[in-house]
Amino acid sequence: GSRAGTHHFMHGVYRLWDELQALHPNVEIESCASGGGRADFEILSRAARIWTSDSNDAHERQRIQQGFSLLFPPEVMGAHIGPPRSHTSGRVADLSFRIATAFFGHFGIEWNLLSTTPEERAQLAEAISLHKQHRALLHGGVVHRLDHPDPNAVAHVVVAEDRGEAMVSYAQLDLPPAAVAARLRIVGLDPDRRYVISRLPLPADRAATVANQVGWLNKEIEATGRVLATVGLQMPMLDPDHAVIIHLSAR
Repeated sequence: GSRAGTHHFMHGVYRLWDELQALHPNVEIESCASGGGRADFEILSRAARIWTSDSNDAHERQRIQQGFSLLFPPEVMGAHIGPPRSHTSGRVADLSFRIATAFFGHFGIEWNLLSTTPEERAQLAEAISLHKQHRALLHGGVVHRLDHPDPNAVAHVVVAEDRGEAMVSYAQLDLPPAAVAARLRIVGLDPDRRYVISRLPLPADRAATVANQVGWLNKEIEATGRVLATVGLQMPMLDPDHAVIIHLSAR
């Protein structure tokens, strides 16, 4: 239809939404980026969360969520752990990568639990507990998208408002162009404080066993915020469709 028709349609959506919310004030309503492109700042004043894409493929979601984060905060970003095989692409991904991809958003599970093994259910329970433990930081901090020389890597950091804590996501989507991964410069930290750097142990995580390990994968190291922003932190060589989450805590 015409632009005018689209404009009137959206105003109709807002009126319907407001009427439903007035009748059911305790019901949280989700908007959807895929269903008519209803992801905008006006809908954000009404929606409890926004479903980011009908594709729940963790590989595709890394880029989709990166773009989503340019406009919206992570606490409204619908992000779910799906089954091993994506229903949209047929791509198969390890559980650790699916957890890492959903971890920073409005976290959930979109996987028939009746089809899971006892081990997988235990790993999901562990992931939920880990997310709850860090949710105040993930949904209350400041998001910075991080540049990396590898075009096949996606990275961002969430920094607490007092800059006392941060969480970094580094995902490898395809083979890196070099034999050694480049350093990742982490911005937003207090340049004069020292940070303890450690890998967040995700369930079913294989990051600690990859080739060309870096020291912080298996033991804590320290660096100042200035060093991390200017020199950077050496990244590990990850297989395609794998990710590592890094926790930083100021001393």
